[in-house]
Amino acid sequence: MKVITFAAQKGGAGKTAFAQHLSVLAETGGANVLLIDTDPQGSLNAWYQLRGSGTPILIKSTGKDLRRFVDRARKDRVDYCLVDTPPHAQQSILDAIVVSDLVVVPLRPAFSDLNAIPATLELAQSAGKAPLVVINQAPVASAWGEPAQVSQARELITGLGSKVAQTVIVMRVAIQHALAGGQTAGEFEPSGKAAAEIAALWAEIKTELETEK
Repeated sequence: MKVITFAAQKGGAGKTAFAQHLSVLAETGGANVLLIDTDPQGSLNAWYQLRGSGTPILIKSTGKDLRRFVDRARKDRVDYCLVDTPPHAQQSILDAIVVSDLVVVPLRPAFSDLNAIPATLELAQSAGKAPLVVINQAPVASAWGEPAQVSQARELITGLGSKVAQTVIVMRVAIQHALAGGQTAGEFEPSGKAAAEIAALWAEIKTELETEK
């Protein structure tokens, strides 16, 4: 079993959206998937209830109880355990990071997010984890290449000693429409650009997990 934790001490970065989309994509690929919601705000659980399908399986947990649930999932032969974490809760985030095989850190290429991300990266590194930063809600690329905000974000993260995913998730209306209906972008618009970007991200994450063996 592989445990993927989505962490960012700043709210609104995209942790929950990543957990939603990637869990469904993994399950669609035939994997046995468990979602764990450790965020008291319950956004992931609210989407799950709206979804109404009962899959992927979701449970709620506190940070201190997380290891017990992860151990149980491993005994139950879960393939991927995806953990959504709360913002502004260092100990709860750290509890999730410690049990993870990969820490995925969503990052919006905006000043406040760039200013806040060193704290999350340091938290992961303090637990001996090498986080993967994913640029999220980015502007659309032009004919001349990726936007300056994205290039600058890559440079900053690399300078902090962390890895940045090649895949960039662009801010697209399809994502918000999908989530509002309890779906994912791949279900709402299977041939859309948002679905393609998320599929590319999942492929990259699986490669990272293989590398971590």
